Amino acid sequence: MNYYGYEVLPKYVSPSGDLLWEVTGCGEKILGTKGGKTYFIKRDTSVRGGDLSGLPPKVQEAYKEKADALEFKQKKIASLMKGLSLRTHHVVVEEDHFWDSSNKFVTITALVPNVVEDDTYDYLKRLSALDFIEFVKKSAKLIADTHACKVIHGDLKVKNIVVSKEGTKYIPYLIDFDCSYPFDMVPTDDNIPGSIGYFSPETQLRFDEETEKSEINCKTDIYTLALIWHHWWTGNFPYYDDSKGATCCADASNLGLEFSYDKKFDVKLGDKQGATLMSLVNWMLAPLSQDRPTAEQILEVLNDTLAVPLEYHKGSDAKPFDETVWFEHQKMATLLSQAELQAKGLVSFKKVREAGIGGYKYHVILSDGTEQRLDIYGLFDNGYATKKLATVEEAWDGDFIEFVSPEKMLDKGVVSIKKATLNVALRPYRLSYANGITITVYKKWLLTEGLATEKSVSVVADTPWPEHGTTYNVLAMAQNGVKSIQRVEIGGEKRYRVEYDRIVDGKPFVLESAPANNLILMGYIK
Repeated sequence: MNYYGYEVLPKYVSPSGDLLWEVTGCGEKILGTKGGKTYFIKRDTSVRGGDLSGLPPKVQEAYKEKADALEFKQKKIASLMKGLSLRTHHVVVEEDHFWDSSNKFVTITALVPNVVEDDTYDYLKRLSALDFIEFVKKSAKLIADTHACKVIHGDLKVKNIVVSKEGTKYIPYLIDFDCSYPFDMVPTDDNIPGSIGYFSPETQLRFDEETEKSEINCKTDIYTLALIWHHWWTGNFPYYDDSKGATCCADASNLGLEFSYDKKFDVKLGDKQGATLMSLVNWMLAPLSQDRPTAEQILEVLNDTLAVPLEYHKGSDAKPFDETVWFEHQKMATLLSQAELQAKGLVSFKKVREAGIGGYKYHVILSDGTEQRLDIYGLFDNGYATKKLATVEEAWDGDFIEFVSPEKMLDKGVVSIKKATLNVALRPYRLSYANGITITVYKKWLLTEGLATEKSVSVVADTPWPEHGTTYNVLAMAQNGVKSIQRVEIGGEKRYRVEYDRIVDGKPFVLESAPANNLILMGYIK
């Protein structure tokens, strides 16, 4: 069967002559041949375009706006990437696109030859460290070439870096640019493409209504590439403590959880810079995008011409006498100088990582051979580091809470808490951790986490009429400025006299006959 000049492979044609499209992501696909080559034919099912005649004008306008945006984006990507090719760069760029008779957007790309059929892990897990490093170099080059064209892939995952077997070698190919976007066309709303499990921290935050949105840029691809590498060689993503509420690696990064990596990654990349592949992966998974390396820097590290920053060192790459505490602790602690530490009997001090939350530790060796593994508070207790105090503002007046002391705040890893200016009516707070993570929280969360205690409040009150409730909600009344409340009976009806602490027309504001229903709705009676 012929489809717009492409001869569709028999498996995609039904006995009655209908096309058998296979669902894939946000679209559907078939395979066809033309000029002796096989092509991947995919059409987007999320938009409608082409000939929309017969539809109401407003419906046409809505469809057309989205369709024009998609076509413009794909044309620009094709233009930016026109210098790349499947044969030379192993990047599968779009060769054609059009709107078909069903008003769906169709893209045509060449099919990668000799793709391995099974899970990529089944092949790559057998590679030696040397061969695996060569393979990840090739994958980093794919991303570097794409970024050089000023295009963000946006949907990196194991299935979008397919592996071709060419002789005895495995070659990665980068495919599927349907969800990609140029550097200057990053979506500004929550409609960020990607695949569940492969989100970067900043992508994940686009779906959190209470969190400030981080900038999406090419470093998003870098985070995901590190996840892919770990899965390629181990069959799993990096490990974290999933009992803390994280459902994916991006969640773990945003919650400040620490990753541990398979020991296979503790291999040297060369002798000049001495970095390990584990340290490089750790750098690529930095929670903040601006802290991650570029694709070009990744290639330099893999080629042993660039060092991984000290704060990301892992495994055998850790230095025997580190000069600073972990980056995650730098806002709460200052490490003594090496001379001062040696004066206390230390012959070795190095940062080490453990699985789970609080995994930033310090391995200390004393001159008598004693070894200790300390957390940041152990450094304080032994006098190896000095504390920095947390910055704590006053709480909102209506919350009737007191924050714990700056010392206790710091003990929980918090370096700053202040009133937020967004949605003031809800009385939010901006809380910053020592690891650089900043979140928006509210009174209930602060009390639950032990960062604040409730102030005692008092309202002069009797008890509600029995038929209305069992007790007053003193806190709710205090938050709304109630000074006193008493039962009153007016004309045989059971009501309440409510006095507020504000002055109106020169005298206290009083509701002499407030109905019970109103007070219950306001939360005064429960």
